[in-house]
Amino acid sequence: MKMKFRRILASTVALGVGLAAMAQEEAFKRAGRLPDVEYIYMSKDILSKVGGSLPVSGMDEVASQLTSMEVLKTSSRESAVKAFDILESSREGMELLTHMSENDGTVDIYGVRNSDKLSELMVLVMNDSILSAVMMKGNIDPETIKSIAPESGKD
Repeated sequence: MKMKFRRILASTVALGVGLAAMAQEEAFKRAGRLPDVEYIYMSKDILSKVGGSLPVSGMDEVASQLTSMEVLKTSSRESAVKAFDILESSREGMELLTHMSENDGTVDIYGVRNSDKLSELMVLVMNDSILSAVMMKGNIDPETIKSIAPESGKD
């Protein structure tokens, strides 16, 4: 399961290239309880230990800027629609930074600006019947996010 979440994280963040509080996002927790949904919450302490082991170049630098990260992935259309609706409350007050559409999928990147940094960043990837979502909180440098790239040959 660890490797599965690493792949989800790498894929979701890599798709979002271009793109404060320590508490878990309540909406993510609720969506994570739905059937056919995988969910993980990582605190600052955990992120400091796993950031460099993710199959994404530059993720260790991003992880050092985070206070928390949450990742969820659905595996059915029904759970994707329900989770997307639940996560709507997380998007309130966030600015849509990027919207990308291709074939049967979309990528939306939302953020909360704090001067020249982002205090929150949410990436939603929806395609066909799967939703992948990542919520990052901290003092995030947008330039660091742009430097993230998947590493080839790592699982």
